Amino acid sequence: MFAVLKRFAPLMLVALMLSVMLVACGDDASTATIPSYTGATTLTLPDAAKTSFGSSLKDAKNVKIDAYKTSDDSAKVKSFFADNLSKGGWADKSGDISKDSGDSIKSFESLGGFILGYEKGGRQVAVLGMPNVAAGPLGFTDVGPNDTLYLVISGDK
Repeated sequence: MFAVLKRFAPLMLVALMLSVMLVACGDDASTATIPSYTGATTLTLPDAAKTSFGSSLKDAKNVKIDAYKTSDDSAKVKSFFADNLSKGGWADKSGDISKDSGDSIKSFESLGGFILGYEKGGRQVAVLGMPNVAAGPLGFTDVGPNDTLYLVISGDK
């Protein structure tokens, strides 16, 4: 169990980086619609995940964390959000997250995860995708062996 938790320690650092991104800049959030991934199943956010992510996002307003699973691979999920957020006029801030977190993102990506950060107006969103093996340490019990777990974390400045 500790080996799995150690492997996903970068996830906790990613949560801290999200707090920086979600309190960055912006103005009007009224036109910032986050796209929905077709075929995904909504999951209940476990207390462990709420604790991991919620406490690091205390400086953002109206924070919302939604969890989903899909049988599609993480590359397809990442591509969907990157394409659709860009087409929707969201500014890609993923590079800022990578720059601020150093090797944590690289380590997370080497395990099959991804993180995207976008902003539009005063609203920001991060999409955090991860393989099913990350589900257990975060308290998710209903993610299958071939599923991709992803979180959509949004908030206002």
